[in-house]
Amino acid sequence: MRVRTLAAVAAATALFGVALPAEAASVSDQPFAEQARSAKLTTAQTTALQSKVDGYLKKVGGEQVALNEIGFPGGRLRVALPGEAHPRDFSSGDGTQFVTNPCSVMNNGWFCSFPQPGFQGDDLSWYTCGTYNMPWVGNGSWMNNQTVGTQARFYNNAGNLHDTTPGAYSSSLTYSWTPVFKVKPC
Repeated sequence: MRVRTLAAVAAATALFGVALPAEAASVSDQPFAEQARSAKLTTAQTTALQSKVDGYLKKVGGEQVALNEIGFPGGRLRVALPGEAHPRDFSSGDGTQFVTNPCSVMNNGWFCSFPQPGFQGDDLSWYTCGTYNMPWVGNGSWMNNQTVGTQARFYNNAGNLHDTTPGAYSSSLTYSWTPVFKVKPC
């Protein structure tokens, strides 16, 4: 019976554009449903966020470890709600606080990338040397806050070196991710 009720709620939401509280459409065994409820996200917000996370999982791999976070060996990707400038912290508290960018502390060993200029939007960050997929196109930004002097390298779709950052600490408020397919943060 619950499945039919959820299907009816989902159909009404799609048909009439009604945004119901997350409780109305959440199934108790859905991963991270409690984080969405605690943050008082609407069904539309939860669905949009999960859709972004699912898309990123296909592009960068890893495992979803929180409502808006993907963890993978050597890094993580934290996803902002559509329309918000920064990701929230859903893994502790009520999900109303924004996460702290790991690159905001000098020489902490992280390389951080963002899909929007000015260090805004989702936060894809690495702390281990390796070669990683870059899921974004268009203008974004980055911060190189690794060990002093460490440079990140960006590779194109043919696997050729496209660009190299200045040594840490360095940053770019606006950078075109379009030609970048892989990032090696070391």
